[in-house]
Amino acid sequence: MEMGQQIQDQLNELKTLNTTLAQKNESLTTTEKELRDSEARFRGLIEGSIQGILIHRNFIPLFANDAYARIFGFARTDDLLKLTSLEVLMPLD
Repeated sequence: MEMGQQIQDQLNELKTLNTTLAQKNESLTTTEKELRDSEARFRGLIEGSIQGILIHRNFIPLFANDAYARIFGFARTDDLLKLTSLEVLMPLD
């Protein structure tokens, strides 16, 4: 195979790879936007709920809405998030 043909083959392969990468990048961008939109809808639903909602992992609060904080007598959710879920539900004092 001559040098010119090898270069042309490599160029074609690079063009194909570039097209594939562009498609994957577009797909990733779309997926990221869908995830951000979904997270925004979820957050809006949770934050706007009149029901008290706490999300935790291993009894460590990750998120609590204002309604949950009010139910347990906290003025701010930040104060509530400093405690474990158990400390909120069963205070030691």
